[in-house]
Amino acid sequence: GNDVSMWTKFTEEANYLDQQRRSPNLKNIIIDDTIKISTNFQETVENAELILIAVPAAFVDDVSQELNKYLKNSQHVCIASKGIENDSCLFVYDVFKKYIDKLPYYFGNFDVFINYNNFKSIEQEFIDSSEKNIRNEKIDKYFSELFGYTL
Repeated sequence: GNDVSMWTKFTEEANYLDQQRRSPNLKNIIIDDTIKISTNFQETVENAELILIAVPAAFVDDVSQELNKYLKNSQHVCIASKGIENDSCLFVYDVFKKYIDKLPYYFGNFDVFINYNNFKSIEQEFIDSSEKNIRNEKIDKYFSELFGYTL
């Protein structure tokens, strides 16, 4: 099993989630007892292998700034948030990219930042493969190792 932590900025919400093991918004979903609920952002992300960002668009700016303080090149990040920031009219992934300085590659509406050092070693392969619109063995291997399956 993996160690899983869930962060919220709000102490009252953290207490509710920890005690009820359910979200008031997703009543049919049970939060497993092994998932740690925390209000400490640094503690939640600093040793995580995978970080899933799933906050409303209005909060992506703040979360991105905070995450950039602790994000390491070896961590994987998935942005599950969607929408447009009200003030800037930027998509959430563009808001995110304003603050994260370890973004190795941009795929249209899908940002992948995963094992930065491994990515940098095959970065040109991504560019060449995109320009030629062909698959590449090194890229296939990279994603297979990352996600644990064969493409």
